[in-house]
Amino acid sequence: MDSNIKKRIFQSATWSLGSRVLGQGITFITTILLAKLLGISDFGAISFGVLTVGLVDSIVDFGFLSALVREKSLTEEQLSSCFWFLTMISGGGILLIKLYSLYLVVDDSYSSVIDVLVYGLIFVPYQSVSRALISRDLRLDSIAKYEIIGGIIRNGSALLGAYYGYGIKGFVYGFLCERFFISICLFVSAQWFPSLIFKLSALKSFVQFGIASTSSRIIWYLSTKIDSFFIGLYFGKEALGIYSLAMQIAYMPFQLVTTGGHRVIYATFSKFVGQDNFISVVNKTAWLVLTLSAPACIGIFVLSDEIISIFFGDKWKQASQAIKWLSIASLVQIYSSIWPQFWNAVGKPSYGVIVNIINLIILTLILFFIGNNGDFKDIPVGIAVISVIRLLVVYMLSKKLIDICLLRMFYENLFPIIGCLLIIVWSNIFIPYFDIKNNILKIIFIISGSALAYIAFLFSTSIISFLPVKKLLSK
Repeated sequence: MDSNIKKRIFQSATWSLGSRVLGQGITFITTILLAKLLGISDFGAISFGVLTVGLVDSIVDFGFLSALVREKSLTEEQLSSCFWFLTMISGGGILLIKLYSLYLVVDDSYSSVIDVLVYGLIFVPYQSVSRALISRDLRLDSIAKYEIIGGIIRNGSALLGAYYGYGIKGFVYGFLCERFFISICLFVSAQWFPSLIFKLSALKSFVQFGIASTSSRIIWYLSTKIDSFFIGLYFGKEALGIYSLAMQIAYMPFQLVTTGGHRVIYATFSKFVGQDNFISVVNKTAWLVLTLSAPACIGIFVLSDEIISIFFGDKWKQASQAIKWLSIASLVQIYSSIWPQFWNAVGKPSYGVIVNIINLIILTLILFFIGNNGDFKDIPVGIAVISVIRLLVVYMLSKKLIDICLLRMFYENLFPIIGCLLIIVWSNIFIPYFDIKNNILKIIFIISGSALAYIAFLFSTSIISFLPVKKLLSK
C-alpha cells in the first residue's frame, strides 16, 4: 500500500475515532446536566423528534454519499445533478414531516420538537456531496474536526436553553446551528459549489445504487429505532425518556464505531476491493473493532448501577436494568455492523435490505407481543435476542461473497470475549471482597483492574505463535 494512503487512513481513523470519543464525552456530560435540569418526559419528547427527523434524513441522502465515494471518477455535471436531485427530495421530506406532525402526531410536545428539527434537512444535499468529495481524498480528519466544534455548539445551546428556563428549545435550535456550522466548514474544505446543471442521465450510475442503499438504510433505521417509536407511541414519553437515556449510555460504543469508524472502514474497503489482500483487510478490521469495543460494552454492563446512581440520581433508577441488556446488544451489533460496509464496498448494498427486513419483522412481532402481554422494561431483552439473530443472518449472507468459516471466526474472536469475561469476574467476584462503599472509588477500582486484566490477556495471546491472534495481526 502506498505510504501516503497509509498515512491518510491512519489520520482519518485517528481523528474520526477521537472526535467520536470526545463527542460522546461531551454528550454524556451534557446528558447528565440535562437530566438534572429537565424532566424525564422532556427526554422522551426530544427523542421522538430526533427519531422522526432521522428517519427522513436517511431518505433525503438517497445513498448518494456512499455512491459518490464509491465512484471511480466524477464530473461537475454528475456532482451538480446529484445536488439538485437531493434538494428536491429534501423539500419533499420537509413537506411530508410537516403534514405528519400536523395530522398524525397526537402529543403536542412531540410536534413542537419535530416542527423545528425538520429544517435541518435543508443542509443535507450540500453536506452529502461535499462530504463525499472530502471522503474520496481520505480527509475524514477534517470532517471530524468540524463535527467536534459542531457538537460543542449543539450541546452548549441545549444546556443554556435548559438552564435559563427555555426547556427543550435550546436543544432543537442548537441542532440547527450545528448543521449550519458544519455545512459552512464543508464548503470551505471541499471548495465546491453546485453549478446550474441538472441532467437525469448524469444520475444513472447513482440512482440504482442509491435505491438499493436507501431501501437498506430505511429498513435498517426502522429495524433499529422501531423499539423507541413503539415505546413513545404505546407507553408514552416518560417511558421513552427512561429508555432513550438507557439506550444513549449503552450504545455509546456502538455510536463511536458507526459514526466515527464506519466512514473510515467503508473508504478503506473501497480502496482494497479487487486486491489480493482484501479478505485479510476485512477480517482484520472486524477483529480490531471487536477487540477495541468489547471492553467498553462490558464495562457499561458491569457499571450500570453505579453510573445511574452517581451521575443521574434515583429518578432514573429504572434505566439501570435496561442498560445491562442493551450493552450486550450493542456489542453484538457492533461486530455485525462491520460486514455491511464490506457489502457496500463490493456493490452489494441489497444484502442490507435482506438482513434488515428479517430483523424488522421479528422485532415488530416481539414488540407487539410485549405491548399486549408485558411492559416496556422487557423490550431491552428482546433487543439483545434480536441482535444475535441478526449476526447469524449477516454471517450467512457474507459467506456468499467470501470464504469464511463460522467456527474459525468464533475461534479468532474468542480471545477478546474471554478478556471481557475477566472483566466480569473482576467486578463481580474480586471487587466485593474489598467492600468498597464509595461508588466513585468502586468505579475506579473496577475500570483500572479490568483494563489491566484485559490488556495483559490480549498481550499474552498475541505473542503465542500457535494462537490465531498473532497470525491475524501479522497479515
